[in-house]
Amino acid sequence: MAADTQTDARQIVRFLGLTAILAVLALVVVLALIVGTERHGRTGLPHQVLLQHQLAKLEQPVPHTVFLGDRSLGNAISAAEWQELSGESTANLALTGAYGYGGTYAMLLRVLKHGRPRLVVIMQTAEMPLRPDSEDAFAALAPRDDVLTARLGEVWASLNFDELEASVRYLLRRLLPTSLLPPAQAQRTLANDYIQQGPPRPPPVEPAPLDAAAIDPAKLNYLRDIVATCRDESLDCVFATVRWPAPGVSVPRPTSRP
Repeated sequence: MAADTQTDARQIVRFLGLTAILAVLALVVVLALIVGTERHGRTGLPHQVLLQHQLAKLEQPVPHTVFLGDRSLGNAISAAEWQELSGESTANLALTGAYGYGGTYAMLLRVLKHGRPRLVVIMQTAEMPLRPDSEDAFAALAPRDDVLTARLGEVWASLNFDELEASVRYLLRRLLPTSLLPPAQAQRTLANDYIQQGPPRPPPVEPAPLDAAAIDPAKLNYLRDIVATCRDESLDCVFATVRWPAPGVSVPRPTSRP
């Protein structure tokens, strides 16, 4: 009986070991596919193109006024127009809603790593508290002194289904005749200092009023961190958002990352 138990235990250990090895191999293959196609010319996903565009602005001296937030900001504020009207240097560092409060907080820390703006305007879409948590966004964007750690964070952030799908599509288009493949999706490019927007979404069929019970208090932790940083660094921070619609006017909850 004891011998049978030992045999079963060894088989379980072998099975777990084999499963772990296969999982590591699969991870290596996915990583090689994503990184390899990127280095051979694969165009980045829209949010990546936007991110690199915004991070490049931090290579310049930190301006007087910095705008941080998501596409509710990116589509609403012209940094060039604001600079002309105010007479002060201005930069719009808006990302997309996929980065959430965590991405905005990370961008604020990146700005402070390069200098101190006189005015920080933070604008997020009204339904942001209802969206999924943004810990991954913060982990990927938070500034790090260790270059290797920062690069590993970027690589880890790229391990997602969207990246894998784009890599497979790129590889198939390089290997197979065009006639065997579906039409390529139009690539979004930068326009008006922000990522080019897709076609307007149809209005929702049913209203989705703001429900306080749907807000996860933990979701607001990064927002609290932003407030604390503004206070601790004696920054002049202004928080803005679009007004939540009146009763009977619905706002669709996002079904996918923008």
